[in-house]
Amino acid sequence: MEDRLSALPDELLLQILMLLPLIQVVQTYVLSRRWTRFWTQAEILHVVDREVDGGSVPGRFVRVVDSILSIYDRQPSRACCDFLISVSREDNVNVARLTSWARSAAELFEGDFLLGVETQRNEGLDSEEDQFSEWSDSDSDQEPEIFELPYFEFARKITITLNASFLFLALPLEAGAFTALTELVLTKLCFVDGARAALSEVVSSCCPRLASLVMRFVQGMTALTLCADSLRHLTLSCVHGLRLLDVVAPELGTMAVHCCFVASQGAVLRISAPWLLRFEWADCCPERTHVGPTEHLNTLLVGELRPVTWDQGFIAHSNFDMILRHFRRTQLLELRLPIHPDESAARHMEILAKETGSMNRSTILSKQ
Repeated sequence: MEDRLSALPDELLLQILMLLPLIQVVQTYVLSRRWTRFWTQAEILHVVDREVDGGSVPGRFVRVVDSILSIYDRQPSRACCDFLISVSREDNVNVARLTSWARSAAELFEGDFLLGVETQRNEGLDSEEDQFSEWSDSDSDQEPEIFELPYFEFARKITITLNASFLFLALPLEAGAFTALTELVLTKLCFVDGARAALSEVVSSCCPRLASLVMRFVQGMTALTLCADSLRHLTLSCVHGLRLLDVVAPELGTMAVHCCFVASQGAVLRISAPWLLRFEWADCCPERTHVGPTEHLNTLLVGELRPVTWDQGFIAHSNFDMILRHFRRTQLLELRLPIHPDESAARHMEILAKETGSMNRSTILSKQ
């Protein structure tokens, strides 16, 4: 029988293999000598626990990942490959191994790194506020365990999701740098005590090329101070309990803050971003707010939150009209308001007229 598959050029064969679950791709090494290390030429290496063990073989996922990394460890040079790990079964969450795998990935690969632990589900929830409330209320009887993120010299993008109530994130404290990092995404995780200062230090001093920072559904971060010359995009969504946000970013073009400040009293917001083009705000306006010159601002999007119950029964909502006082010029002002049946858009416009009347802008009023 003619072996047409082996007759295909390497580039086409590799594309076909990448359509298969990784565990099946790795198993092709038994076919011939050509196939022994062929799969290691892939540009993306995505290990998914349910594809590996299907929940039927305890410990198999850990052994498979260890074996894959040991093969790359024997390569003469770093692989130009993105390394992604997805874990959805709680019995596959071995924190010591996760930390070890991250360190190996930093040494063996020159591509991006993703660690996605999703053992909790927040399905059927529409708004970010509802999703965060459901996620942050999750409890666990397990002892807290800490995942330690190492420095990645070559990764351009790092995405970390630790959606398991017993997992905490720790950042590197030793000397080092994320030399090539341009995008950092942190979602559904809790910082270990002291990590908030480490994040400010890491972003400000150890990420010389960082252009985008995204944080969603984060706990344990009460203060964030960023002094980043390269930062162009910043999104903070549901960073629960934030009390201080201080941003100095001369190249920042877009910034969004949603559902982070629990209350205005005692909170501090300072922004120095002279080239800011788009600013989105759906949050309480901190009591002490200072926004530097924003002469290039093109779009100002301000939204009123639906009332949200936070800790100790506190009902949070945004005094969005206050934030408007800190922006006197924009080309487009968009207001997103939760208008109840007994209220009218005209009434809201009447209330806002004093705050927006002096702005050079066109206004869009949309109903949430």
